[in-house]
Amino acid sequence: MRSLKNIKLKRLYVNYFKLGSNFDYLLEAIEEGDMKSLLEIYAKSSASTQQQTTKLVSFLHKMPLLHVLDIAYNKAEAGKSIPILANNLNQCKALQALCLNDMEAPSHDMELLAQNLPSQLTGLDITGNVMSDTVASHLMVTLPRQLTRLYINVDNLSKSKHNELLHSVHSKLTCLQKLYVKGSPYPGDLVKHGGLALTSCPHLYWLELIPSCDDFIPEDCVATFMKGMQQARSIKSLYLDGVHLDMRSFQELTRLSQLKCLDELGFSRRLLPEGVQSEELDDFVTLY
Repeated sequence: MRSLKNIKLKRLYVNYFKLGSNFDYLLEAIEEGDMKSLLEIYAKSSASTQQQTTKLVSFLHKMPLLHVLDIAYNKAEAGKSIPILANNLNQCKALQALCLNDMEAPSHDMELLAQNLPSQLTGLDITGNVMSDTVASHLMVTLPRQLTRLYINVDNLSKSKHNELLHSVHSKLTCLQKLYVKGSPYPGDLVKHGGLALTSCPHLYWLELIPSCDDFIPEDCVATFMKGMQQARSIKSLYLDGVHLDMRSFQELTRLSQLKCLDELGFSRRLLPEGVQSEELDDFVTLY
């Protein structure tokens, strides 16, 4: 770490390495301007303290060329890490991908982040932090239209805000290629909006929907999803972990998946319709 000033580092990958005091050397190098050439930083679960995470995001202006910032699985310092990051994002003119999943940031902190998303982002992962109706309201305004990858959790949302947010996603973000929505307490609405995304986002090739309960999906919501599957142009990977379908709907889903030449259809083993034997499923069907 002490020799970073002697090289023009472009990419730093320290995912899952608990650096301990070495993380402080990294912070020192950034603060002293030795990381000006850095384009990508991948530091999943590498900070040993919340304070180290806060210091890292406070030095973003020292990395003016940064394209990718991935600090997932580092627990945020409540009231500091994410707010400081949010306030510094306007200086990150080159930033394209922001991965902040599973930092356990509280709602108020996520509100500040949602208000300050860089308009040039193409990738955003904020799962594993507290989502609220207020956060969702801000996201509906600030999510950049050119996003190609979006990972969000929608737990804790009211039904109306849940549907407003998901409607905003598939109606506004028509460049999406990967969409991950986790923790929905409204499985029918989740599946319906997933189908609408398949219709509205012609480049969508990867879709994962995870409800937080396994209620049966109503027929009208299933019909919207199947229509989306019929119209989808690019879908290759579809994961429905926790989505509960009846036999007819499951059979139609597998038929359409074959028709679309999916590489993989992920489904919950425990929610297979009665009478479906896992060993009889096609090779592209993966059971969780």
